[in-house]
Amino acid sequence: MLVQTIGAWVTIVAVLVGGGWALWRYRRQKPDLPRVNARVDATLSSVDSVDYITFAVTITHVSGDLISIRRHPEEPRPQNEVEPKVMVTRLSRTSTEGNLPETAGVEAEVLTHDYTLGSGEFVEDHGVVSVGPRHRDTMAYQVRFTFAGRSQGKKWIWSPNTILPVSDHRAPSVGD
Repeated sequence: MLVQTIGAWVTIVAVLVGGGWALWRYRRQKPDLPRVNARVDATLSSVDSVDYITFAVTITHVSGDLISIRRHPEEPRPQNEVEPKVMVTRLSRTSTEGNLPETAGVEAEVLTHDYTLGSGEFVEDHGVVSVGPRHRDTMAYQVRFTFAGRSQGKKWIWSPNTILPVSDHRAPSVGD
């Protein structure tokens, strides 16, 4: 009889602890926010000693409430929001004195309209940018896709990126 009573109390405590743990995990993962997957795919090509980046960006709304990707809002854009864009920057080799100076990037507009995505929907865009002649200290190009969205009054910013390494035996370089 005593063993059954202790077993019943242990079961009650285990159910309460497990239920509390599950509730804490559920609240911690913020289930009311949408799940969004975003990616940028890119390839590098050279034509007449000029490097070009061909890119494709995709936003997939996995689950949750409707989300809006805003391009041209009616009201002025808040300072912490960004318009969807792809930015390509040149990554330089390091020297014995440290990193070489950063170079300005090339921007490309993407997703030129406002979008509202329901669960399971996606939007994609493609483009090509010229990054100019390759410099001899170029190690790679970084392609970053940045966009902002809203859902239920909450804002978020995504910025996935990809790195395109440059091989040493490709097109002639500027500064050789």
